[in-house]
Amino acid sequence: MNNIFMGCYGIGVTRIVAAAIEQNHDDSGIIWPTTISPFKCVIIEIDASKNNSVKISLIFCTRCLEKKK
Repeated sequence: MNNIFMGCYGIGVTRIVAAAIEQNHDDSGIIWPTTISPFKCVIIEIDASKNNSVKISLIFCTRCLEKKK
């Protein structure tokens, strides 16, 4: 009688993401490695009630999109 062994050797995308998060985080959250990060740049508007804040955020966003072209 022989034992039968079975294995699954898929790429395991969810396991890769979980391993990346496990290796690259701190108390504030995930620090994505640049090779798999979902975004290169994040613009966070601090106070949308101020018109100047909205204008400046839009300027930065536009410049980032222009550089991508």
